[in-house]
Amino acid sequence: YKMNKLLVSVFLLLGVTFVFSLPSVTLEFTEPISVPSGWTQSFKPNPTNLLNLNIAVKLQNGDILSETLEQVSNPLSPKYGQYLSHEEVGALVMPKAESVKSVIEWLQQNGIFEHENSDGEFFKVNPHKEFIKVKCTVAKAAKMFSTEFNSFFHKQSRKMIVKSLGPYSVPQDIAEHIDFVSGIVGFPLEQPPVVLSSPQADTAPITPAITPAILRNRYNVTQGYLGQNGNNSQAVGEFIGEYFTPADLTTFFKKFVPFAVTGDDSKYKIVGNNTSSSPGVEAELDLQYIMGVAPNITTSFYINSNNDFWSGITDWQSLLSSTREIPWVHSISYGSQDAWPSDSYIQRSDQEFQKLGVRGVSIIFASGDYGTGCELCLRFKPNYPGSSPYVTSVGGTQFSGGMDYEIASAAFSSGGGFSPKSFQTIPNYQASAVNNYLQNNKNLPPSKYYNKKGRATPDISALSVNFQIVTSGSVKGVDGTSCSTPTFAAMVSMLNDMRFQKNKSSMGFLNPWIYQTFASTPSAFFDVTQGSNGYNCCGSGFQCDKGWDPVTGVGTPNFAVLKTLI
Repeated sequence: YKMNKLLVSVFLLLGVTFVFSLPSVTLEFTEPISVPSGWTQSFKPNPTNLLNLNIAVKLQNGDILSETLEQVSNPLSPKYGQYLSHEEVGALVMPKAESVKSVIEWLQQNGIFEHENSDGEFFKVNPHKEFIKVKCTVAKAAKMFSTEFNSFFHKQSRKMIVKSLGPYSVPQDIAEHIDFVSGIVGFPLEQPPVVLSSPQADTAPITPAITPAILRNRYNVTQGYLGQNGNNSQAVGEFIGEYFTPADLTTFFKKFVPFAVTGDDSKYKIVGNNTSSSPGVEAELDLQYIMGVAPNITTSFYINSNNDFWSGITDWQSLLSSTREIPWVHSISYGSQDAWPSDSYIQRSDQEFQKLGVRGVSIIFASGDYGTGCELCLRFKPNYPGSSPYVTSVGGTQFSGGMDYEIASAAFSSGGGFSPKSFQTIPNYQASAVNNYLQNNKNLPPSKYYNKKGRATPDISALSVNFQIVTSGSVKGVDGTSCSTPTFAAMVSMLNDMRFQKNKSSMGFLNPWIYQTFASTPSAFFDVTQGSNGYNCCGSGFQCDKGWDPVTGVGTPNFAVLKTLI
């Protein structure tokens, strides 16, 4: 933490002026962040313009939260599947009353109250008090957080945003109560989440057009199986202004989901504001494949239009934490292998994923489309949030030499590797599989590139090349782990469906079950032993091998076997 001086009061005593000061504390970053390529600083923003901020108040009982997640998600535990209710999770981690009181009083001292003032400013406390949303003017935010805001323009996308480059700070007596404040620092993701299939290089195997029917056939999904339990639900999370068009979804079902029944294409709920006239390839892909692979399961479409991805993730986590009943499975095809957020952000975000896990919710992220990642040609950099120990990370494969054999994607480089963060060490659930790879693979990259003690990804994979989608009325092919992620999520939803039919609980946090199943029943996964995931100037990356590897995880799912093990 960097200490600054904040003037708090001036007293007059015996005609002498004394200035008393209280230190302030910088949060997240101690130096200004750099302006990403493509963005230029523009004019000063109107000081009366309003900003949307989200204060993450420190949680309690993080150690008990971790222990509880281990108990309810480990199939060998007597408490497996005994999840906590929304209210129980809130009671476990709710911030100290002193913390909430201090932050609220600080806001009020700065003229921000629960009721909107004449400037349009107000704050709102989440039900369990772990997030406090704040709307305030640019001028007020600059004063409260001792920082400067500017307008930034992106020539290609024509987007204009108001952000601070940081650092930002708060009084020391407030800093001890909060983890970070979202909405101050952060730029939109620059790497596109998906790419349209293009004519493949001579070195890339020709892959067939992939549809839900082909996926279900490859992974041995029971023929004709549709969702049967009314308690079942699934979701996709969309960020940075991605929307879908219902007409495209209907056309997709007519063309590519012949096994669905009438009405399956409309079994969705929209959470947020959907601009159907501006469909995005990512959003259309996500929704079409989670619904097309697992029809007749109510699917929620979460929309977050915040251009700052990390603030969007915080808003999404805050919403889920505030909502009593949420879908059992969430598929998110977004992340970054370049601009990671701060350590304090990551640690708190990981806690939010733990909170969802103890509720029995499965959170599934794409592992990324840039292989090992490559930072300054010096070290690998995997995807976050995909590298969180508390989500399931999905890599990408493609067919080779027919439709019964898969290799790691050659159309793009499947994201995978090891977290560089010292606080994201290899979890117990994957230690045996990961260490087996590290000890036995003869073609490991130079150790200087990666942290072999870090959380390893991906956990599992699925096909990810030449997926057929309908967008703006036309059929197009799409590549990326954005394809494999909703595919695997849909299969988890079908496993949930079968468990619910037996009056069992949801699958919940999947990773302990995945690795234990891999160890006890290898036939539950199709091993992927060919391919690698090098990227840019960091070399050839990791190589696929027998068993788990940092390219495709434990392989791809064999649903026919998995369903017998739940």
